[in-house]
Amino acid sequence: MFKSIAEYDQGVLDVLIKIRDGNKWEEKPEGMNKEIFLDLLRHADKKGFICGLSFVKSHGGFYTGTPQLTRAGLELVESATSAKASEDTKASADTPKK
Repeated sequence: MFKSIAEYDQGVLDVLIKIRDGNKWEEKPEGMNKEIFLDLLRHADKKGFICGLSFVKSHGGFYTGTPQLTRAGLELVESATSAKASEDTKASADTPKK
């Protein structure tokens, strides 16, 4: 369960990064229940961040297909990861050297 919108957004971003990197995206992150994971996938699909995934009750699960990031999904991942890299660089520059 997420406690803030920021945590939820980070969950969506984590799923998008797994899809982008081809890392067993269908395996939910450790500690996350299946319903929340499916909600993150549905949200990413509804917002147009992914394509190629259908949400249907199938015999093997609740979705079929292989998702791919759309341009909007790539833009979101790139902007979030570049912002994080900038924060990390700034934080290391602000750390006093011994």
